[in-house]
Order: sequence, then C-alpha cells, then structure tokens
Amino acid sequence: MQFCQANRRATQIIRSLPEYKAIVKYAPNVLRGALAIGVGNFFSVGTLYRKLRRYECDDCGDFAGYLFLLSCRRVCHFCLHYDMAYLPIYPGKARSHIQPRMTIVPGLYAMIGRRLDRLALIDRAFATPAERFIYHNRQTSKSWERPGHPLRYVSVVRAPWFNTAQGQAEWGFHCVGCSNLSRFPRHWRRKFTAATFKEHLEECGEITNGRHIDV
Repeated sequence: MQFCQANRRATQIIRSLPEYKAIVKYAPNVLRGALAIGVGNFFSVGTLYRKLRRYECDDCGDFAGYLFLLSCRRVCHFCLHYDMAYLPIYPGKARSHIQPRMTIVPGLYAMIGRRLDRLALIDRAFATPAERFIYHNRQTSKSWERPGHPLRYVSVVRAPWFNTAQGQAEWGFHCVGCSNLSRFPRHWRRKFTAATFKEHLEECGEITNGRHIDV
C-alpha cells in the first residue's frame, strides 16, 4: 500500500479503486494501523479488501473482529489471546527487510496496560531457526509466552466485516445469554453475525430472561 505514497499519479490510481474507497469509508483505522507500524507495503489493497469481505477467523472459523496486520489475517479474540502464531518475535541482526517486519507504536497495550516502546518485531512464521533460538534463549520465564501477552496486540486493529449483500459494515455482536459465561461455546467474548447467531441458538438453546434454555 505504500506504493500510493510514491507519486501523485499513483495516489490518484489507488484512491480511485472501489476497494480502497470502501476501506477508507468503513475501516480507516486498518489503513492507519498498517502504515503506523510499517507493514503497508507487505500486502495490497485488494488483499486487504478480500480479508474485510469475510468475517471468519482464519484459524477457527468463528467471527473474527480483529485483523492481525503483520500477516494480514483475520483473527478472533480466542486465537489472538492463546495461539502462539500471534505473538511476534525479535528479528535477527542480519534480517532482510523484504520479510514482513513491523515497529511497535509506543503506548499501553493489553488489559494490564503495559507500556511498550518502539521495537522491531517479525511474524514468527517467517523467523529463521537462528531467530527462534535467540528468542527462546533470551526469555527468562514462560510468562513471556502466556496468553494475553501485550506483544500480541501491537499488530492488531479492530476490523469490521464488509457485508456486501447489505451494503454495510458489520462489527458483530455479543450474545446476551452468554454475558456472564466463560466456557466455550457459551463465552461472553464471542461475537456473531445474524447467520452465526442462529447457529449459536441451535447449539446452546433459545434465550429467556437473559439466559440460554438448554436444548
């Protein structure tokens, strides 16, 4: 996407694309986030648009309310929170700049509000054996890899689903019957579309007085 910053003509071409206009209208934070951490040149506007046209998590298929910018993957809360694939690692000193690489925007991350400063990171899927060795040997405790570690959130933005059939962007919604529950499939953090919520009710039961009635 940084191609659109190269010259005026290129900018005009990019901005005339229907896909780009849709992203700017419904998900401008995705563009800002990608450029802010320096990954805007690793995927095209078309790739980003196709990701936003689907709502499924790339790993589990549940509604994915986030976009992991380092690899342009849709991800749900649970996979982001627990899957090691979404924990970036430090690059080696000789790392080529061709591979996906990001720089943290300084700020507070995760629910604990941990302060993180500017730091280069890479997607662990592209790490070399040497980088994985350095990563595992520089950690002093397993707390680094615990679920919900702040580094999991430095490359993530909230992302809507482009419902092209309805001509609108949807962010998903929570189930009121699961509002105080935390055991899958009844978990307060899950999100749904109208279609997936119907499946949820078939699996977990209709809702009466704010609670699921067991099927």
